[in-house]
Amino acid sequence: MKINNQSTKAEILKELVYRAKEYRLSAQMTQEDLANKAMVSVGTVCRFERGEDIGFSKVISILCALGIGKNLEEMIPDPEDRPTYHLADSQSRKKRVRHQKKERNQSEWKWGDEQ
Repeated sequence: MKINNQSTKAEILKELVYRAKEYRLSAQMTQEDLANKAMVSVGTVCRFERGEDIGFSKVISILCALGIGKNLEEMIPDPEDRPTYHLADSQSRKKRVRHQKKERNQSEWKWGDEQ
């Protein structure tokens, strides 16, 4: 299955777990081998392969132990690699986003018991 923007979270999780397990099996690693290499418990690997939440840092450890940690670079690409990043003045780069507050017209506001 290809993962895309229309995939549900459950579908994405199921696919990622399937792929990671296939990498483990093709490397001829047991769950215990993977746990030792990733420095997590065997129970963590079991929960991961069942699609349960184990925490992002442990997922990273497992992926690195499988030799596919480098693929995380594609998950959230470096924003400095985008051409538009270099167009903006480095002093004026946004650090946060705020939405403008809408000013209410005083004549529009009512207590609720008015007609």
